[in-house]
Amino acid sequence: MPLIRCDDGRLDGAISPDGRIAGCYVHRLFDITGQRAAWLDRWGARSDGLDYTARVERALETVASTMESGLDIEGLLAIAR
Repeated sequence: MPLIRCDDGRLDGAISPDGRIAGCYVHRLFDITGQRAAWLDRWGARSDGLDYTARVERALETVASTMESGLDIEGLLAIAR
């Protein structure tokens, strides 16, 4: 049984016969907080309600800050030029 029907009518993914396992190739399916909550509710789970995009942005900022403090950015840029 397919998991989702795309806007263009294509079917994607699969759900196990008992409904306990599901998967698909659609990327970023759970990025939207409300959409993620609806899927989780459908499967009897609860969303933490946190904003996924903000969470990813914070993680990327942490990585960038760590790299910036440990690398000679100006030196690397000089080499790249």
